[in-house]
Amino acid sequence: MQSLVESMEQSHKEKANEWCRQYLKGPWSTIGRDKIHVELLRGYGLSNYLYKCTIPSDETPKASSIPSNVLVRIYADVLANPGGSFLETAICALLAEKNEAPKIYGICQEGRLEEFVQDLIVMELCQSRTLNVDDLRSKTFGVEIARKLAEYHCMDMPLRKEPIFLLETCEKGYDLANYFCEWTFDYRYEEFPCFKYSPDNYPTKEQRQKFIRTYLSCYKEYKSASVEGKKKIEFDLLTEIERLSIFCHFFWAIWRLFNRGNPVTNLDFWTMH
Repeated sequence: MQSLVESMEQSHKEKANEWCRQYLKGPWSTIGRDKIHVELLRGYGLSNYLYKCTIPSDETPKASSIPSNVLVRIYADVLANPGGSFLETAICALLAEKNEAPKIYGICQEGRLEEFVQDLIVMELCQSRTLNVDDLRSKTFGVEIARKLAEYHCMDMPLRKEPIFLLETCEKGYDLANYFCEWTFDYRYEEFPCFKYSPDNYPTKEQRQKFIRTYLSCYKEYKSASVEGKKKIEFDLLTEIERLSIFCHFFWAIWRLFNRGNPVTNLDFWTMH
């Protein structure tokens, strides 16, 4: 199993190197293949393979429009299809235009090249690392995440809003439910099964109420509602989140089925979910 994982990782690194030299201009397209440093980024999720690609400091581009490092995102099996990857990339491109997502430098059927953002999600707080389960449960990050989720959900995007799948009919509730479910999983484990499940860490009713009040405070309908009206909006959303929590587990179980032959994501998802 280990040799298969190492072989896949080496193949991905070669692919990332090739994409950088193919899509990026300046020194990226002229320096030798062996001068591009490709580093696997671990702990950034399970549905994509992320690689940071960097050129030597003495090859740093003079033009500010040419990056000295980029992020190469290679889709896992569940995303390696034209429809799913195209839609995801289209949404990311639209968000990038609004300065709400990294710039996109190149698009392939198997993945894409993105701007490398040193600090993820909450730049002034994250301090050059990805968020972990402790961050998700902290009050500081919770407030920022609630506001960002509301901002994304309220964003005016030139995309069809009509539901075409069960979860899309309740997108807001599903996103919030999935966020709360993530409180119970810690992925900072390299040994099998590569996570720790702590159901007692699921947010309490009081914690959920505080979070959704911050989330809803970004909506005009909520801010202009009466006291009783706000209570009803909160109750309805909390009820929706509670009902959709099971779909979060169902979705990740389906994800595991799609990736059952993938050695990198070969986790014990039957126990996990």
